[in-house]
Amino acid sequence: MPLTLMSQSISRGFVICLLLGSALWHSQAQSEQQPPPRSPAGFAGDIVVGQNLELAELPGLDGRANADVVSLQRWRQAVFELNKAAKVELEWPRARKLSRQAGQQRVTQKNWNLVSLALLHARYEQQDGAGRRQTKTVFTFSPLQSQIFNGADFELLLEAEAYLIHAVEPASELWLDADDGLGMRPLTPGQALAVSYQDTGMKILSLEARLPNGDVLQSNAQLDVLQLATPDPDDIWNIAASETYGGVAGTGSAYIYLADGHATVTNPVVIVEGFDIDNSLGWPELYDLLNRENLLEDLRAAGFDAVVLDFTEAVDPIQRNGLVLTELLQLVNAATPAGQTSVIVGASMGGLVSRYALLWMEDQGIDHEVRKLISFDAPHGGANIPLGMQAWVEFFAGQAEEAEFLLQQLRSPASKQMLLYHLDGVSGSTAGADPLLAQLNNELDNLGSWPVQPRLVSIINGSGLMTGQSFNPGDQLIEWDYDSLLVDIDGDVWAVPDGGSKKIFDGRISIFFVINTTDSLTINGTLPWDNAPGGSRSTMQQAADVEAPYGDIIALHGSHSFIPTISALALDSNDPFYDVVGDAQLLEHTPFHTVYFPAANQEHIDITAENKLWFMAEVQAQIMVSMISGDTTESGGTATFTLSAAAAPTQPVTIALTSSFPGEGTAPMEVVLPAGVTTPQWVTVTGVDDGILDGDIAYRIMTSASVSADPAYHGIDPADVAVLNLDNEAVPELIFEDGFEALSN
Repeated sequence: MPLTLMSQSISRGFVICLLLGSALWHSQAQSEQQPPPRSPAGFAGDIVVGQNLELAELPGLDGRANADVVSLQRWRQAVFELNKAAKVELEWPRARKLSRQAGQQRVTQKNWNLVSLALLHARYEQQDGAGRRQTKTVFTFSPLQSQIFNGADFELLLEAEAYLIHAVEPASELWLDADDGLGMRPLTPGQALAVSYQDTGMKILSLEARLPNGDVLQSNAQLDVLQLATPDPDDIWNIAASETYGGVAGTGSAYIYLADGHATVTNPVVIVEGFDIDNSLGWPELYDLLNRENLLEDLRAAGFDAVVLDFTEAVDPIQRNGLVLTELLQLVNAATPAGQTSVIVGASMGGLVSRYALLWMEDQGIDHEVRKLISFDAPHGGANIPLGMQAWVEFFAGQAEEAEFLLQQLRSPASKQMLLYHLDGVSGSTAGADPLLAQLNNELDNLGSWPVQPRLVSIINGSGLMTGQSFNPGDQLIEWDYDSLLVDIDGDVWAVPDGGSKKIFDGRISIFFVINTTDSLTINGTLPWDNAPGGSRSTMQQAADVEAPYGDIIALHGSHSFIPTISALALDSNDPFYDVVGDAQLLEHTPFHTVYFPAANQEHIDITAENKLWFMAEVQAQIMVSMISGDTTESGGTATFTLSAAAAPTQPVTIALTSSFPGEGTAPMEVVLPAGVTTPQWVTVTGVDDGILDGDIAYRIMTSASVSADPAYHGIDPADVAVLNLDNEAVPELIFEDGFEALSN
């Protein structure tokens, strides 16, 4: 998680900070009057390190044979620190931009087996506490993604734009050992290098640069192979919204993964991604998330086509991405057979996006043809990141690339639209949300609050038994205290209180002669969202798992409530500990027709063996209505149709029937679909003679929402059936007598 990575970067930097001003520099420093020769890429003195925390441990990345193994986060931190220390504008793209471009290239080329590399090679000057400078070299590389899902067959590629140099001559030759048993092989910028692993796990990549002067530099990086193979999607649709929000049209990609035997989208399940904080989730990552418990493949085996929507900018306003979904739904409807409907699964923020999209289409009079919306642990009532952790990120953001990036994302439109307590919503000691959250809710309410055409289902990860997280309101969550002669670090975090006043963050960075900064945050009158029942996020434990050579980051409690239970169920309550299971009229207090919740809190968006069954039941649950066999007649002529379950219900399903015009035709009061089978149940409609010469009359047999102890089949409203009743009264004959007309039967 970003907080963890930030903490890791900070802890690494303490080694360098401790050396600032020490006598180790005295015998090695170069005279400022004798700068090194200028290379075509600039002077080493253009970058002067030593005025900020040095968290990347640059001396460990100097190209020695025993150079440190570098993670992607540490590589980004190295680029970040050199940029901050630069006295001139460096002609380098931002590290995050390189990762983003690499991801977009995979989508554009539909090549999920491509892993881009980035290389940093520069000279800089290190300044000590007395102002003396020493010229140093940094040589480090990293894959631009930390994990891969196609380890048995992929390619490594170093593009020229990702070869960052300053004050050095480019390497004459590059050689790479991919840890695949083939040893060192030539790596030519712009040319892909094929790699194949036989097993999963962490791989150590070694790069060797042979310089024009004969020197050799080395760097080591890591790449985690999570899967050896991931199936490719059958197609990728590029989606561009026709409608704009805030003057900007959103875009995205839809990955089409068809059921066996389908040549095109036939029976769609549209899956909408959630809050992808760095837009790093592509098809392989989404497939890995969605196919836990074999869910995605089991849906395909049942004849469903997966249409997975990946937003180009997941942190954009929810409304903008909602309009991207409206565009996709219209494309899906155009591709599917006439009369075919869809199921939408909105995961996390995707549930909010889906809700907005369906509301907007209904408001515009556009038929979305969605029969069911499954909201998966979505923050309809808001999301929660402990406010103390937000303050922690803000405090360290000026020193760590990962923290700076996370702070930017916390201040993105989508974050502000969801977080119950937000840094920018704090006024004095009063915690609150950003105004964008209320604005979104107002827009949803103006559109009708909830779509009326689809069946609404909520599957959540939060406990329905009032079970909170493993701590109490106001308890300390993170303890990080380190004190020495030269370095003092504090980064302590507490949960928000249940009312009352409480300090929730206390931070200090003191580096002798370099930095001395402190900050704290005290709030009062809050609701205890941090420890509430809900889908959890293990932010604190992930931070504590990082080895910190200068003090230990201790997670006193590992997880916090991320999507509170009452939020995911959209309950009309502001009580974080609402008694869900004890509410006998629960469905009267939520907009959902059916809800599913576990007994214990689970990790947010975790697909478990339990909720996999809920998903399968809900996606497959559909009451099919056949065409009417013909017309009824006023002479008592009948017509028939059938009702059937698409998948066998676990309990009987009762559907009440009424006629829109009992004087023309009638049907049985109800039909019962038996449990355990999908056998069609016949319904006979009988015409009624009204004794009136009124011609043929159209009417409907209206179905009511189903009633069943099987939650997947409870609340489904099948399609009504149109019928025509043929009149049997004879048309009168006109007879003319003595210039007058008379009626005769």
